Amino acid sequence: MPRSGDVLDGRYRLDALVATGGMGEVWRATDVTLGRLVAVKLLRPALLADPQFDARFQVEARIMAALTHPNVINIYDYGHAPAAAGGGAYLVMSYVDGQPLSRRIAEAGRLSVAETGSMLVQAAKALHATHRGGIIHCDVKPANLLITPDGTVILVDFGAARPTAATAAEILGTASYMAPEQVTGEPVTPATDVYALGAVAYHCVAGRPPFTGKTPLQITLRQLSDQPPPLPPDVPPELRRLITRAMNKTPTHRYPTAAHFAAAVHHSLTTRSPTSSTTDLPDPPGRTRRARRSVATAANAMAMLLHGTRANAAAGLAETSRDGGPARTHAARRAATDR
Repeated sequence: MPRSGDVLDGRYRLDALVATGGMGEVWRATDVTLGRLVAVKLLRPALLADPQFDARFQVEARIMAALTHPNVINIYDYGHAPAAAGGGAYLVMSYVDGQPLSRRIAEAGRLSVAETGSMLVQAAKALHATHRGGIIHCDVKPANLLITPDGTVILVDFGAARPTAATAAEILGTASYMAPEQVTGEPVTPATDVYALGAVAYHCVAGRPPFTGKTPLQITLRQLSDQPPPLPPDVPPELRRLITRAMNKTPTHRYPTAAHFAAAVHHSLTTRSPTSSTTDLPDPPGRTRRARRSVATAANAMAMLLHGTRANAAAGLAETSRDGGPARTHAARRAATDR
C-alpha cells in the first residue's frame, strides 16, 4: 500500500492522503523535478486484474489531457506505481486548493441563490467544454466540483466519462444525480449532464439531494418514476424554473446544451425575472408510461449488482470520499452474458 513519503517513478512524492474510495486514493503530492504541488490519483492494484478498469483509467487520462478550460482539472502525467507503492496505475493532476461542494453544503446547510448561481454558471461552462470535446462526464455531483477560496469551480473525476451517444455494459454514476436515461442504460448526451447539474443545484438550495433512499436501487427507481419534493418556499421562482427544466425526465425537454443552461442561469441572476428560456416543460404522458417500463430494467440491473453479479463493479458500489460524497453506482446491463 502507498505511504506518505513514497516516490513514484523517482518524481512524485506522496505527502498526504486526501480522499479514498472503492476504486482508489487521491494524494497531495510534490513533483520533485519541477518543485510544484500536484494531486496523484492511484488506482487500487486489485482492480488491475480486470483489464477494463485499467483501460478506463487510461481513457480518463486521455480525456482529461485533451481538455483545456479554467474550470476543468488539468492532467500532467500517467503511469504505474512500483510494487513498493502498491503497483497501481496513477494520474498526476493539478492540485486544487479548495473544498468539494459537498463539504461546502454540509457546512452551510443550504447555499444562497447567488452562490448556487455562480457555481452553476461555472460548472455548466466546464461541462460545455467537455461536451464540445465529444465527452459526457456522467458523474456530475457535489463531490466532483471543487470550490477554491476565491469561488472558482473546478470539475474533476472523469472516471465514469463516456463518448457522446455511447452506451455501455455498466451503468456508472452516482444514484442521487443520475438522469433517467443513464439509469436505464440508454445513450448518454449533453442533456444527461445537464440533468445531473440540475440535481446538484437542487441539493444546493434545498440542503438535500432531490431523491434519497436507503439503497442506490431505491434512489435510481425514484429517478425514473418520481418528481423531486417541492423546493423550500424561499427559493425564487426563476431558480425553480431553471432546476425544473434541467431535471425534466425527457432529455429533449431540458436545456439543449450546458451553455444554454449557463446563459439561462446568468440571465436569471442579472434580471431576476422569468424569461422564455426558463419555461417549464411538463413530462408528456408517454414519458410516464416509458418510465414505468424502465423501472423493471433498472431494477433487474441494480438487483444483479447487489447480489454480486459483477464482483469488481460491486467493489465500487460503496465508494465514498473523505468529503462525504455519495456512493457510486455500478450496475450490469448485460448480466445474462456474465458468468
